[in-house]
Amino acid sequence: MERSKGFKIKGQYILIGLISLLFVAGCKDDPADFGKDILPGKAFLTPYSYDGHKLIGYNVSKDSVRTDDPSYGILGYLRDPEFGLSKADLLTQFSPGALITDSAFRRDTSYAVDSVVLYLNYRFNWWYGNMFAKHIISIYELTSDLYPSPYEYYSNLDVSGYYDPSAPLASRESYVNDDVPDTLWRRDQYNMWEFPDSLWNYPSYMWETSANPYESHYWTFKLDQNFAERLFNLDSATLTNPFLFKSKFKGLYIASELVDPLSQGSLVRVDMLGQGTGLQMYYHYISYNEDGQPTDTIPKMHEFPINVEAVRVNRFKHDFENKIVFNDSTVDHLYIQGMAGSYAKLDFPESFYNWSDSLDYEEESGAVSHCRFSVVDMLVYADSVMSDPQKFPPPNSLTVYVPKKDEDGNYLDENDNIVDKSRMILYRPYFEDKYGQFQYAFSDGTYDKENHVYYFNIKVEFLEYIMQRNEDDGIKLLNEMFLAPINPDGNFQRVILYSARSGKDPLKFNIGYVKYY
Repeated sequence: MERSKGFKIKGQYILIGLISLLFVAGCKDDPADFGKDILPGKAFLTPYSYDGHKLIGYNVSKDSVRTDDPSYGILGYLRDPEFGLSKADLLTQFSPGALITDSAFRRDTSYAVDSVVLYLNYRFNWWYGNMFAKHIISIYELTSDLYPSPYEYYSNLDVSGYYDPSAPLASRESYVNDDVPDTLWRRDQYNMWEFPDSLWNYPSYMWETSANPYESHYWTFKLDQNFAERLFNLDSATLTNPFLFKSKFKGLYIASELVDPLSQGSLVRVDMLGQGTGLQMYYHYISYNEDGQPTDTIPKMHEFPINVEAVRVNRFKHDFENKIVFNDSTVDHLYIQGMAGSYAKLDFPESFYNWSDSLDYEEESGAVSHCRFSVVDMLVYADSVMSDPQKFPPPNSLTVYVPKKDEDGNYLDENDNIVDKSRMILYRPYFEDKYGQFQYAFSDGTYDKENHVYYFNIKVEFLEYIMQRNEDDGIKLLNEMFLAPINPDGNFQRVILYSARSGKDPLKFNIGYVKYY
């Protein structure tokens, strides 16, 4: 889950917004000619650029991430040729819903339940992998309670004892678009799509026939009739008390297995709080005339929603199958994956702190030369061959995180308890600028699909703040940086990056700076 860590900047800074803009616009020109036609009279500044700072990277994995109460849940099983196996399942409560007239469903013997159906909401291209991979989706009733905040749940939750694996409420064979007619699976009226493994880049008309490509679709599961009868026979005291209701209906466990264990499989993102996600109970009553003869059957429906009042937990499991080398700075590639999978750890280059001696210094002539950063970017290149972006579209953005630590360097959780590295909390570093406004130190790294590169911008004020500290303190702030997708606990996309050791397009800083007198 995304968190934030702050550093406060004290003192005044010389902001050179115009210079930054001109540097970006003229970055392809000779720095020696920069600004000659703009500065009035005698030039009083000189622009420069430098890209010699390389970032050493490691592949690392986390034991788990906090995954309680996600808005979107991931479900499925994916066999990735570069990342190995990834599996995801869900646990969720459901709520009693709106009040019922007379606070009960069965008012007399003329009322009867027909069925209870679970609906899981998803939308166009909310999946990853092979869209035709068949899964067996099984729904189980929870036998153990889920507890709301401040109780915490992590992605490696052991579900032993949470359900009875021999008694599913429903089980059906499904694939990600099995509610769409086969006639729609086409590139056009003549040809099938060349790569049917992922629809992230597909035109929406292949899947969606309405004018709105974001219209919701649903996986539906008719639940066990005994379960339906128990819901239908609830009394008014239970239906009007959410705590009592959830003590009798603790929730659902939703699991997935591949029909063919050797197939690629797929992962699906479910809108846990989306419209229609939850249980719907269909029932009816029979009306009678004055002679006691039945005259009509009146259908009725009640929704038991999965909403913010329902505890939700996503579980992830990975088997990298020795495809990724971890904790080795000599690797050629860095593997980035959400779902508590593989992250990249970056070592902030100590050589960067040499800039602290250059920000203000005395020339041989005796004149004081001022040096300021104008723009600092971090460039991270993707390997477009290994990443295979047509079948496995990469994340649109990556984010820089740092771990939460105490003054002694111990890792902390959200409540400032000391934990091991596998449970560390990752934050987006931010700082307070001279105007008292909080800003993220790093922009999100936006992916340039044409050049296969992520561009990060680093706030100049933040770097100058680090330069004003002694080297040991400065290194402590950024000695552990991690690259991961935005919202890594709910993102199933992945990408493979070149490392500084690859010899091709290494991770590096592009620094623009100016000297002036």
